[in-house]
Amino acid sequence: MTRLPFIAVLLLAACSSAPCPVGASGCPCTTGSGCDVGLTCDAERVCRANACACNVTAACDMGCACDTACSASTVDGGNGGDGGAMCTPACVHRVCGPDPTCAMSCGTCASGTCNTKGQCGQTLCVDGDFGNCANRSDMMWTGSQCCVPAITQCVAGNFGQCANRISEGFHWTGTNCCIEMSATCVAGDFGNCANRTSQGIYWTGSMCCVRDATVCTDGTFGSCANQSGKVWTGAKCCLL
Repeated sequence: MTRLPFIAVLLLAACSSAPCPVGASGCPCTTGSGCDVGLTCDAERVCRANACACNVTAACDMGCACDTACSASTVDGGNGGDGGAMCTPACVHRVCGPDPTCAMSCGTCASGTCNTKGQCGQTLCVDGDFGNCANRSDMMWTGSQCCVPAITQCVAGNFGQCANRISEGFHWTGTNCCIEMSATCVAGDFGNCANRTSQGIYWTGSMCCVRDATVCTDGTFGSCANQSGKVWTGAKCCLL
């Protein structure tokens, strides 16, 4: 009588008496059955991990765990197929459209259109010119007005600070600087407002637009600049 090696006997005994554990590989099985959740009996009659599908609107498939970006998934590793942690959306200042981390909805617009900055914007038609507005994917020229879709407001600005910044949410009509961001725009200057987009401060070339400002009023540099909850635009003190 042929004797099986001791290790092989143990392996077969373990797999024949219970389903293959999640994460195991190389365990014999019967086609169509014999494997635990998250495993499938393949053509070689060996339990293999399923290809997991990450669902960003619900818990992951049994036996799977989504990664932090919810863009891929892996075998759960034997925790009983609880699905792992869901991706947490990073909407922050976004009120609509998908968040950049999980592609989960940050909300919908009661009116208007959600723009690339996650704000509900309207189509505004303002002064502009043919050279800056005609034949553009982000604007429409009527012959006398420049119509910009999905924006929050159009204010005074200049070519140097507003043109060629579509990816940042700026649209230059030739006369006005239209922005996609939700902000309060007041008088200011380059030194205090320019190059502060990451802080939610947008310089159009003429106006300083401050995100999350509850009010912008008269003030002084000494009492407003570089202080928590305040933004000094160079002309106004905005309270956050």
